[in-house]
Amino acid sequence: MSRRRGAVVLNKPAAGLRDLSERQRRADEDDELFLDTNIEDEREVCERSKEERFRAWQSMRLFLETYKKLKFNQIWLDLCRDDLEAKAVIRSYFRDYAETSQTVRPPFGPQKYEVVQTITTTTTVIEH
Repeated sequence: MSRRRGAVVLNKPAAGLRDLSERQRRADEDDELFLDTNIEDEREVCERSKEERFRAWQSMRLFLETYKKLKFNQIWLDLCRDDLEAKAVIRSYFRDYAETSQTVRPPFGPQKYEVVQTITTTTTVIEH
């Protein structure tokens, strides 16, 4: 393997890669190479986005494990296998997430606070 402008270019297959120990050694070398090689279009994620992603991940874990009594990691494996039941469960989560995503905001009227939906459009999540 060689690098060109941050990209990894594959060389011709190395002789002896059928040997398990040689493949393991090569895989370890590749790990180091890929750790040092950025993906060209990769952008840095701001701290707020990281926190939002973590909260969304935890919300999904809570829904799947607590309400649906499912194994969180298994659902992801099933999604990778294009399992229809896993897709239905995730769509169910997204519907619940959209419907229960609310925040309290100060109103313009005499009330002290009002509950407002934070997600108002869900067609891509629920219909597809």
